[in-house]
Amino acid sequence: MNAGVCEAGARAALYRAVEETVRPALGLDAPIRWPALCQRLRGRIDLIEHHFDSDRILGVLVRGVGDGRSAIVLRADRSETSRKFILCHELIHYFLHPGRERTLCRADRQEDILEWQANEGAAQLLVPWQDFLPRVGACRSALRTDKAEVFAELAALYVVSGQTIRFRIATLADEIDQYLRGVPLEAIQLCSRRELRR
Repeated sequence: MNAGVCEAGARAALYRAVEETVRPALGLDAPIRWPALCQRLRGRIDLIEHHFDSDRILGVLVRGVGDGRSAIVLRADRSETSRKFILCHELIHYFLHPGRERTLCRADRQEDILEWQANEGAAQLLVPWQDFLPRVGACRSALRTDKAEVFAELAALYVVSGQTIRFRIATLADEIDQYLRGVPLEAIQLCSRRELRR
């Protein structure tokens, strides 16, 4: 995927790359469970958990270490759902940004196109919009009265953190609005925030 693609259709192109490249390579549909994800990577990418000196470092992808295999190093003191998101973030870099030898996932995320793609791609891998929009639509009234409970239920369903669900609802706000206005799923226009501001 061309990292410079940030014009109209960037989100649609990214999600298509996740569904056509990353998901088939992993062989996992949502909900993605931690043990299954680790098993799929065994022999292809080394997973290492580490206690970083800096609180800002969450994960690192290094290509071609040791015997030529790649490694992803994850912050050991994070929850399983957090480590899973960070791992998926690094996997987006691994599959869609092949020219980069090393990537660093930081808590104070950089707002460049590659980091946007890694975050959005990880979210799509874990919480696919095609499945998520109808679920959000089904709990529309509950979202008005008990947001925390709905977030917790959706997080449990997708085996992700409540923060990932909040992120997904925020970044898919326009798409959720389209769906709630009756636009059929196959006609939803995927837009990035940058595209919406134009």
